[in-house]
Amino acid sequence: MAQEEKMKYPMLFSPFTIKGVTFRNRIFATPVSPLFTTYDGALHPFSILYYEDRAKGGAASVTLTEHSVNRTHANRGANTFIDRMPEVQGYMAPADTLAKVAQAIRAHGAVPSIQLHHAGDQTSPQFIGGRNPIGPDSYKREDGVEVIGMDEALMEEVALDFERAARTAKECGFEMVQIHGAHGWLLAQFLSPLTNHRKDGFGGSLENRAKFPLKVIDAVRRGAGENILVEYRISGDERMEGGMEIDEVAEFCAMMEGKADIFHVSAGSYWSAPQYTFPTIYQPRGLNMELAAAVKKRTNTPVTSVGGYADGAMAERALSEGKADFIGMGRALIADPRLPKKLWHGFDKDVRPCVRCVNCLGRKYAGHHNCDVNPVTMNEFIYIRAQRIESRKKVMVVGGGPAGMSAAYTAAERGHDVCLVEKEEHLGGKLYLTRNDAHKADLMRFLLWQQRQLEKHGVRVKAGTLADAAFVKGQGPDALVCAVGAEPIPPPFPGLSKIKCANALEVYKDPRKAGETIVVAGGGLVGCETAIFLAGQGRRVTIVEMREGLAPDSNRVHYSAVMETIGRLGIEFLTETVCSEAREEGVAVRLKDGEERLLPADTLVVAVGMSPDRKTAEGLRAAFYSGSLPPAGEFFEIGDCVRPDTIRQAVHQGYMAGLDIL
Repeated sequence: MAQEEKMKYPMLFSPFTIKGVTFRNRIFATPVSPLFTTYDGALHPFSILYYEDRAKGGAASVTLTEHSVNRTHANRGANTFIDRMPEVQGYMAPADTLAKVAQAIRAHGAVPSIQLHHAGDQTSPQFIGGRNPIGPDSYKREDGVEVIGMDEALMEEVALDFERAARTAKECGFEMVQIHGAHGWLLAQFLSPLTNHRKDGFGGSLENRAKFPLKVIDAVRRGAGENILVEYRISGDERMEGGMEIDEVAEFCAMMEGKADIFHVSAGSYWSAPQYTFPTIYQPRGLNMELAAAVKKRTNTPVTSVGGYADGAMAERALSEGKADFIGMGRALIADPRLPKKLWHGFDKDVRPCVRCVNCLGRKYAGHHNCDVNPVTMNEFIYIRAQRIESRKKVMVVGGGPAGMSAAYTAAERGHDVCLVEKEEHLGGKLYLTRNDAHKADLMRFLLWQQRQLEKHGVRVKAGTLADAAFVKGQGPDALVCAVGAEPIPPPFPGLSKIKCANALEVYKDPRKAGETIVVAGGGLVGCETAIFLAGQGRRVTIVEMREGLAPDSNRVHYSAVMETIGRLGIEFLTETVCSEAREEGVAVRLKDGEERLLPADTLVVAVGMSPDRKTAEGLRAAFYSGSLPPAGEFFEIGDCVRPDTIRQAVHQGYMAGLDIL
């Protein structure tokens, strides 16, 4: 590739050296990671592949996620620990695995880094051997747990834990350590006036609140030595009333001048404002850029900006305008670990886009280590990246939604002759409807990416074509992948002819089908996002949900963003309430206590679920195995025609079907 093409993002791909450590570009892989641990709290060897992929993909630095600095009160759950377990003679875990991860990262030209973490008052006794959590204040939490306010002796002990952790990191081969001082954890609890109410020399003024965090930084420097870089992660704005805001944050960073080598500016609080820590579709991309810029104005220390960056143009702008020195990317590199190399070589359109569903983070503590759009990420140890095909097969994929497209380009990439058949004139299935919703632009980008992969790998697309029995028999494929989707479930109550009525998919396709005063029947994630879509156009919307809460099918981070947006748009909602009848003047509902109420409305939008298209699926199976094909023919059912579910289920099942065709 010509040199001028490589320099499309000259600042983004310029090297940067600090204390003899050279970063090959300005893209940092942030500590957004799966929690694969062994029984003793060591990082599981499976994780080596995950971190190695980020280094192979071209990131300048790769940081391992939260590693607790002690086993007595720092842990918050399924964390890994950074220690040497000296009580077990000759056994160095978790240091052994950490050394292997650092080696794997460094072998591919990236700087290995590890995050040092203490949860403070946000941990639970069950995670710390039955002990009480510690923090800046003594108080009883809402869950009844007593928090112990730290005295100076305990502060010294914790600082020493950080020092030991930094020394272990150095011995394991890490060239940088990141102190986690953001997102509502221990150091942030001391720094924030919202959580620090001490009356002694460690509370009150910013200078006092900063004493303990500064003590920890000094301890980490002692442990790491002068040749290991220290990065301090901080929330530029906690996004909570009474919390830290950028003016005080910048002042605190000025106090750290000469102590930390890089300031890493994030936002929010993990427990109270996670939608700003992990921005969702309801927050703008690059939302922390100005926070990083404010820190740069107050200090001479290099600054990392993180917060929804995913494309080269925005990252280049932040760097060229002097608002940051490095760009942190987390979920963008989960979706596509090779993003840096693709940008460097000018393959921007081939970057698999992150759709900011936050399922990789919001559900990982339940064991769901997955990316919706990348089946391999976090499954590196079980998913085979490429299989040799036994012979080139004639493959037909019926259904052009995310599942069908995933199966088609995966099979074609492996060498099969693939034809994708879609009855509509366009591809995308339900994804296609996102073109009308500004909040769903990330999903539309993913749809365009999938279409590009079809073209790139030579998949023949027959849109506007019905794949009935005669068509299948006439084509005679060796393998058939059925991805025909699902249909909306009709509402189970009377009177639908008396009011304007449409399902959620119909109003996404054509918002004119909805009037000005709308009742949305169904408060799952689809119903809530449909209500937000309509309210954003100035409609008056009320959600009716029979369960006790809204969006129970969303992860905790996306849920916070959904509820914040519902409140901001003034959307009303009734839970534990059932729609009983549609009438000309509105929708009759029955509340939890049995009270009947009429909600005035000119439109009823139904979002009560989907039903798999089993009739079409079974018809295709019968046509495929009609006797005209060799016994070795392979038939697969994937996506919503099996069970209506998420984009993740569709994309992953498509990927596996594409791999399974021999």
